[in-house]
Amino acid sequence: FGNSMRLTRTIQNERYENVKGINYTLGFLWKPTERFSIGGVYHTAFAADVDYTQRFTVMGFPPAAAVIKQRRRIEFPNAYGLGLAYRFPNDKLTIALDVTRREWDKFVEIEKGPSPIFQERRFSPITGLPKWRSHHDPTYTVRLGAEYLFLNTQEPLPNYLPSLRLGAFYDPEPASQASHAQDLFGQVYQMGKTGKPDDYWGLTLGLGVLIKNRVNLDLAYIYRWGDDVRKDTFSMWDVDADLTQHELYLSTVIYF
Repeated sequence: FGNSMRLTRTIQNERYENVKGINYTLGFLWKPTERFSIGGVYHTAFAADVDYTQRFTVMGFPPAAAVIKQRRRIEFPNAYGLGLAYRFPNDKLTIALDVTRREWDKFVEIEKGPSPIFQERRFSPITGLPKWRSHHDPTYTVRLGAEYLFLNTQEPLPNYLPSLRLGAFYDPEPASQASHAQDLFGQVYQMGKTGKPDDYWGLTLGLGVLIKNRVNLDLAYIYRWGDDVRKDTFSMWDVDADLTQHELYLSTVIYF
């Protein structure tokens, strides 16, 4: 008699390619006074068709691999927002505030069945659970920002107009609340979820310069963090994470 131990490692890779869909963005801008502005935006919901590939690789003895390819459909939720801006009398400082709501409970991925007998499967792309087990509260993103122009009032059309931008934001991500329904074996689908979004916060810094009223260069840095988040990512385990993100953007606008 003897004991044997087998060590294996499973690697799962998912890929979404050839995403095709159309949506529309509508907005308005109203200036009730010379220095006060009100703006609104609406992003329509839309559905996109994607090529989905799932690859399993088992690193063991003997090794094994499997590939699943499907054409799937993803339904993205609508979103709408409202913003306010005020430009101070010296024309140098502008402060803006905006709020955006997104309906994440309408975010659904659809896997078509292999035959008319097996109907399509609708599940949450956030948790991977069937949609009836995974509820998502909407998120509200709040941004507060300020821009300061180093404007020389003695020079009507300066060749170089530097600017400084600072901002802070609250940018949550959707989480899940699995229902308390039971399956055929009496298992309760609770999973310890709350449905409340994960809280993320951030700070921004931007530097810009307008050259001869024709070329606008802008450099932006974003720092974003969240504590005790991504519980739905780890699904079956009571685990969370502390996350920090750093992003740097460089953009150019040329006016003709």
